[in-house]
Amino acid sequence: MIIIVSHEKDKHASVILEKLKEKGEDVVLLDYAEYPTFWQGNVLFQEKQMNVTLTIDGQRIPGKSVKSIFYRRPRAAGMNLKYKNQAFTKYIREESEAFLASLPHLIKAFWVSDPEAIERASFKPLQLCVAKSMGFKIPASSIGNSPKDVSMFLESLNETSIVTKSLESSYVEIDPATLSHNFVVYTKQV
Repeated sequence: MIIIVSHEKDKHASVILEKLKEKGEDVVLLDYAEYPTFWQGNVLFQEKQMNVTLTIDGQRIPGKSVKSIFYRRPRAAGMNLKYKNQAFTKYIREESEAFLASLPHLIKAFWVSDPEAIERASFKPLQLCVAKSMGFKIPASSIGNSPKDVSMFLESLNETSIVTKSLESSYVEIDPATLSHNFVVYTKQV
């Protein structure tokens, strides 16, 4: 069994799914956004055994039968939840995310794009440290929120301009209701 973690609107995943089926592979598309509403997961601990079972479109898939997982474009869990109580909805989403985050540790398959490696690679300060340790030349950089430290850094450069870049999301939402005053922080020279 091969699992592709993505969603139906991901055209690339759809092509891969069809090509694998043409080659006779047993393959399913697993959309995290549809968990826990449209598919189920279970981890059963008994004495010296631990078994994972996923039930997708009525098909029970033992974790031990999964040979590889292509972790491509996961969406957040619980996007289809429609409880009136927002606190309960938040709780169910958090529990669902915790379960999904444990799957790479529970399903001993070959993961293409390990979720934890993807997350680690998204930390820009860590990227700079790794690049520097490997011998890459990186520009003088300052990351932080201390105006004093930034001023001292700028003075030490003797440069007339610098580049600013966000660490995470570059979209800043000020007013979600009207979208007024929302903006995107682009990498730019200042």
